[in-house]
Amino acid sequence: MDRKTLSFIWKFGITFLLIAMTNIWLMAEEESNISGWFRTDTDAHGTQIWFGASHPFGSLEIDSDIYVVGATGEFDIGPLFTLVGKEDSKDSLIVLPMVGLTFDFESMNVATFVPQFYTFSTIGSIYFESWLMNFLNSPFDGEAGNQFYTRNFLLYALGDIVSIGPQLEVTLNLSGKDENGNELDSLASCAVGGKVHLKYGKNNTLGLFLGSETKEKLREGNDGIVGRFTFVRKW
Repeated sequence: MDRKTLSFIWKFGITFLLIAMTNIWLMAEEESNISGWFRTDTDAHGTQIWFGASHPFGSLEIDSDIYVVGATGEFDIGPLFTLVGKEDSKDSLIVLPMVGLTFDFESMNVATFVPQFYTFSTIGSIYFESWLMNFLNSPFDGEAGNQFYTRNFLLYALGDIVSIGPQLEVTLNLSGKDENGNELDSLASCAVGGKVHLKYGKNNTLGLFLGSETKEKLREGNDGIVGRFTFVRKW
């Protein structure tokens, strides 16, 4: 894709971001009804930072967030649907489809289109969370590959403070070639392990994931051990 086209896409992406954020500000109900959250992850990809909020529009909620790592920033937006949820019960089922654009502030270009789907469910002492994400790079760089990523974990609350359970993360190559021009393996990564959540004060959660990479090529140097620290603050 030539530089002129990329520049146009970049400007369109910035315009879309500004319009979306302005409309949310104008249409959302009073500020006291807007909930927000902050999240930081540290793993093999470095430290990643999120800021997000949920904006009520009558019976509908629009969620948005900004994700930052290095010189890359991503804006995501989508409607949140509460399929199961009662005021007198903690049981719930929430789904959140989103679309996002990733911006490379070093090259000043749009880098990735990111369709996403999230599921959050609580049944008694059991909590389930699932991420489904497509990273589509090829529309902006014909030589770049595309990937699918999923993160899923199931936690059981041992009490009011500690929850534990299994976690699975898989990355698939949808397209792309290696440095020798060969097609990439379909399975890019598959990590299996355990997760611990700790209540870290009011509205705070500290998470630790520790697992093993099952793809042999990625096990060199550290015996395949993978991990992540997560901190989430909600308000």
